[in-house]
Amino acid sequence: MFQQLTLEAWLPSPPVPLLLTTKPLPRPAVDGITWREVSDLARGVGFARPVAVSAELHDRLDDQALYDLLWLAWHSLSLNGEEHVRFTLELKHQTFQVHAAMVRQAVFVGRPEDF
Repeated sequence: MFQQLTLEAWLPSPPVPLLLTTKPLPRPAVDGITWREVSDLARGVGFARPVAVSAELHDRLDDQALYDLLWLAWHSLSLNGEEHVRFTLELKHQTFQVHAAMVRQAVFVGRPEDF
């Protein structure tokens, strides 16, 4: 008489595969001056590969804003299914233009001029 619907019926399968493991991910080969590695935090929002944020952007954001940035990057990359995406992050009346790109086996998140 009634058909049971589940949430999965409306959600598309994410193009970025989820990784369920306690094994540490390989670290991105990035320059420590320009990029800050945030893979441990990024794993909590769904990233299955190493993630780095530009040093300037990392230093300007508090912990919650950094988490929001990573979630928005993962969400945007997953929805678009592209290797790079641009979006806007607004925090405390400041607007940041942000670019996220998958390069080889890592994801880099920063301002467009950082690339």
